[in-house]
Amino acid sequence: MAIATWTDLQGAVTNWLSHSNFSSRYGEFATLFEAALNRKLRTHDMERSAVAFILSGTDNIYGGLSADYLENRSIYLQTSPKKTVLKPASIDIIRSQYDYSGIPKFFAILEDDIVIGPYANGDYVAILEYYAKIPSIETNNTNWLLTKYPDVYLYGMLMQCAIYDHDPENEARYEARVNKIFDDIMIDDRKAKWNSRPSIEILGSTP
Repeated sequence: MAIATWTDLQGAVTNWLSHSNFSSRYGEFATLFEAALNRKLRTHDMERSAVAFILSGTDNIYGGLSADYLENRSIYLQTSPKKTVLKPASIDIIRSQYDYSGIPKFFAILEDDIVIGPYANGDYVAILEYYAKIPSIETNNTNWLLTKYPDVYLYGMLMQCAIYDHDPENEARYEARVNKIFDDIMIDDRKAKWNSRPSIEILGSTP
């Protein structure tokens, strides 16, 4: 049976358990497992970019953080002739040392806002590059992770079922499988980013 959707996943979990006693909790289990995924995984599939704006005289990026924001990768301004990459700094440093008008050079995350310093001496276009949360499978019915790694969701759900059922043996069993797949995901990610295949050296003359 293919596991391509939330409905498929629920059916597979029930099949593996050989009962449907926990089916009313599946949504809760998926939420808990995705919270763990978001804490641990950082892959190219989670990378996103967004265009934002900085208005003259302001000390923040208009609109703040995206709703799916998880962790910053980089923020830069579309300045000429070179882009201006903003460096992270504490909010105290920005407020105390960069309280003047100029080209923004630093940023700090404050709740859902991105505070900049110095405050803008003109209007700027900013590009935000960040890691995004894994889309909820219960809400979206599927997502990139289920498509590429249905086994991690299956074993993750079974692990949550074992926790709920106070079954430490199966919890450990499925946790080990999940951790192995985590490692595989990170290896696949490195290969996708850097094409890290073994090199082949060609000996002798070539035509």
